[in-house]
Amino acid sequence: MESFHIFKPCGDHLVAHLYEHLVMQTLHRQLFEAGLFQAIDYQAYGIVYSDAGVMGIDATLYTMQAERFVAQLRQPVAEYDDAMIDCALRQIIAEKGYPLTYHDQLALHEALHQLDTEPWYDAQDIDVLQCLGETAPRGIIAQREEWEADVMEYTIDISIDLEPGDPQAVVFIELAHAIQANTAALLQRTYGYYNHGYDREYTSGRYTQRQYLLVTGRDDHSAQVYNLYELMIRMIRAQGGWQRLLERLQTVDYREQSAPSIVSMIDDLQMIVGARGWRRIATAETVDDLLDRLTITVVAQ
Repeated sequence: MESFHIFKPCGDHLVAHLYEHLVMQTLHRQLFEAGLFQAIDYQAYGIVYSDAGVMGIDATLYTMQAERFVAQLRQPVAEYDDAMIDCALRQIIAEKGYPLTYHDQLALHEALHQLDTEPWYDAQDIDVLQCLGETAPRGIIAQREEWEADVMEYTIDISIDLEPGDPQAVVFIELAHAIQANTAALLQRTYGYYNHGYDREYTSGRYTQRQYLLVTGRDDHSAQVYNLYELMIRMIRAQGGWQRLLERLQTVDYREQSAPSIVSMIDDLQMIVGARGWRRIATAETVDDLLDRLTITVVAQ
């Protein structure tokens, strides 16, 4: 298991934000095409510190399969064309809620290319990194905060019926999160959706892992979204993803950063499953049973 935190100064926070989205959708696509999945083989989050125009990526590699890609994860690049740029801009518009525009296509491509040539800095290796550079010219992308973008929200519930205190709930949460994280990334890089976060609830014997997605426009694509979530379950199985998740859960070590969050278990499930508990309940039979019984509900509003 390997974790790292890398950073790249930009100067213009809007170009930095676009570049961060392009880098992340490139990374997720490359790893997905290699048969690797978020929340199973790795976890990677992108962030932009707006005031300084600094991009950051926090990544943790869980499996040996993911560690084969450590070099490109430590120095990622953005693959882009006009369609990919527009897709990433739609993600940001859905995230922020106001329009973004650019008029000088050549200048934008040059700024993105320049960022690709700049190195990423690993927090473990640097002394002091100044974050006030002017890598990208300012003003290439314009924001219209006084206007409100037309955005639709999708709520995706993955639910299952379990008795109160059933420790299988912790396995269900791991499965549901993997399904949601990977499907959201696919929707992001394909259709410009934005993953707005997660929530959990337990009511009357029913556990629910809830996800919120945002997308520009008002057309209802609930059926398409639902089908992609169902497809992701089968794709993860076909690539051996559920087996790799089981192997990780059966070797949980709470001294490592990759261990499931005890705080979340207490807050959301009112229980703590220790390392011995994971070895007992994280079985292929449990996973198959939970995947067969869970339900997916998609609501657009």
